[in-house]
Amino acid sequence: MKTMEIVMDLIERLNALRDDPNLTGKYLIQIFPQSFLDRHPYHNVGHGCCIQCGREMYPNERNPPGKTPRAICHDCYSTWTSQVTEMCPICGEDLSDDKVKAQSINPKDISHRICDGSCTDYFTIISCKALFEDLYFLRDPYDMVKKGLRDRLDVVEHEIYNNIGDMNALSIERTKLLFRYGSIELFFDEKDKQLEERLALTQQDRIKGYFLP
Repeated sequence: MKTMEIVMDLIERLNALRDDPNLTGKYLIQIFPQSFLDRHPYHNVGHGCCIQCGREMYPNERNPPGKTPRAICHDCYSTWTSQVTEMCPICGEDLSDDKVKAQSINPKDISHRICDGSCTDYFTIISCKALFEDLYFLRDPYDMVKKGLRDRLDVVEHEIYNNIGDMNALSIERTKLLFRYGSIELFFDEKDKQLEERLALTQQDRIKGYFLP
């Protein structure tokens, strides 16, 4: 008897999230528990890479012919689905009895291995980041960091201008804040360049029809 394989349609789920007005324009931390972001940090997910081991995936691994796109490499997928698991990898909580039983019937269907609702939504978002999908409906998670630095810098500069407090300490803090803010800008400028290069490579791969050797 052939084992069934129903792989979660990530793009279909992402489109549903894009249409959800409760998610549009929000930071991840406003949508999901901090524990999700700690267990699977969004910023650790690489474009074109397996969300589990981080290995860069070949184009036909991400988009296997005749199947839905996937963001987990073959080795990690095989390991994950080789036995029944009782814990959701996103929240770390126990899966429902129905999901655990369903794994025995169809072990290859990853929807049986993740809690419904927020866990599946977060899994979809990090997977689609790895698949180069546009997540424009979410706010840049680093905007919040930059805003915090900018707000503190405004306070420090105000205190310096009005000669409030220890000028030497304020001057040192101002220098550190400027450095951190500048470093973040430079870091993400470089990340954007890397993304553009990878997107260009992906497009070349599609044109040339590269496949695994």
